[in-house]
Amino acid sequence: MQQHLSDIMAGIPELQTPGKKIYITTVMDVMGSLVDGKINENTYLMDDNFGISTNQGTNQLQTHAQQGDVLIWVAGAGQMEIETNLMLNSITGSITQAISLRYEKMLNWWIGTVSDDAKGLYEYELNYEVQAVPMTLTSMPTLLVAPANECAGETK
Repeated sequence: MQQHLSDIMAGIPELQTPGKKIYITTVMDVMGSLVDGKINENTYLMDDNFGISTNQGTNQLQTHAQQGDVLIWVAGAGQMEIETNLMLNSITGSITQAISLRYEKMLNWWIGTVSDDAKGLYEYELNYEVQAVPMTLTSMPTLLVAPANECAGETK
């Protein structure tokens, strides 16, 4: 029996919390990454925090978030005309001090809620499996966290 996306999402506790949901999408030129072996030059990140996050569409996205926000990483291949096997296997780096990550297998998403004591700048690496070849995005995208009562994009 096939589950509907809405049923799957209803079963994800983080998506039921009052915090803002920020979707971080990685788009990869899979063929380019495999041919030249350069994942950093062939991967682009963006989130739906438009006008607040910076470096949208680059491999050095800086997502601005607040304590309690829910971050959802989704990986996608840039070539829709060919079958690709792209998996986001893990997220590592200092970001694990700010959020506890877990993998949602049914959706191939990584999900984490920004902790109440997180504040400041956190770097991370994205570890993929591209057509069964392990590759790591080492350009260090970042997460900038502000307390819930401040805007993460403001400087004081």
